[in-house]
Amino acid sequence: MIKTLFLVSIYLLIASTSALAAAQGAYPPATVSYEGHSLIYRGYLSSEGNQRLKRLYETLSPAPQNLLIESRGGEINLGMDLGEWVLEKRLNVIVDKYCLSSCANYIFTAGAAKTLHSQAVLGFHGGAYQNSINALTDEELTGFFPNLSPAERLAKKQEIIEQSQAYLLQAQAREKRFFAHIGVDPRLLTWGQESLFQKNQDFKADFWDYSIPAFEKLGVKSIRILNPPWNPAHFPGLKVFRIEADQIPDAR
Repeated sequence: MIKTLFLVSIYLLIASTSALAAAQGAYPPATVSYEGHSLIYRGYLSSEGNQRLKRLYETLSPAPQNLLIESRGGEINLGMDLGEWVLEKRLNVIVDKYCLSSCANYIFTAGAAKTLHSQAVLGFHGGAYQNSINALTDEELTGFFPNLSPAERLAKKQEIIEQSQAYLLQAQAREKRFFAHIGVDPRLLTWGQESLFQKNQDFKADFWDYSIPAFEKLGVKSIRILNPPWNPAHFPGLKVFRIEADQIPDAR
């Protein structure tokens, strides 16, 4: 079943404030470079990676107009940080391999123009507006805090829920402003979780994408497919289902 972006972000926050980060090791650092008139960002989103990209941009003259990104995403606010910067610099966004989770939500959608290579994978699996706050399972909690007693784990779960509520309210307000600014329907981040698509979740789909007409219906425009048609590649263990325009009702 789809693991929502909100839960992923909460897990990242837990990991950053516990011994789990040291035990499991951090994600490999993103690589940032400039080649062929494009900034290039490859790897998970991180504060350090975002800052290196911005510093590189400032050293280049003339200023680059393109950002090529390959990322599985990261914490919600890191995605919005980079998306807001892409908007500010009016960068075009290019995806040659994959752009998932907060990369798709906030960076791809922010591009002045958006280019997908013919086999590029674009994957959505949720945002700040979803009811996942109590979905941390006992098994997952045990994995994060294996040395706590059952009573201590229960207290820790309540603490995490309370922290998550504050985090969620902040992220929701920021996400609402972001999509209002770029003119995109926020259902983009949650429509794949509707009951209409439950069968796809039952088959353990990880993400969903949209046809080009469906993207346009939701306000994501200026998408170009390099060497069409667009047929996303199949990565082992990664399942993506497609939403068509006629599966999205008109906005109220």
